[in-house]
Amino acid sequence: KYVEELNNKILNNLKKYDNIHINSTSNSIPYIINFSILNIKPETFIHTMEEEDIYLSTKSACSTSDVSLSVDSIYHNREISMSSIRISLSYKNTEEEIDKFIKAFDKIYNKLVFKK
Repeated sequence: KYVEELNNKILNNLKKYDNIHINSTSNSIPYIINFSILNIKPETFIHTMEEEDIYLSTKSACSTSDVSLSVDSIYHNREISMSSIRISLSYKNTEEEIDKFIKAFDKIYNKLVFKK
């Protein structure tokens, strides 16, 4: 239940942005959030988030290809599959960490989107 609350807080925040596609579905486990930022390379985004000490992943945990195979199997959309970003959550995550993520996400998203 606690992880679901953290998940919902992040998802509700991500839905505020243009060019964000939520890849997680209602059947997804709450420990993983998968989304795509269209028109921004996922590697660029995750490396910029690392500067804020926030570590994300591209694609799914078991993927070895250029696309997220799980996302591709759901949406059949190469752009969405190639821009997949994964957030992993745990019961050990704190509200403060989620707030830090949200603040950093806003900063990085706006920096990269308006840089174009």
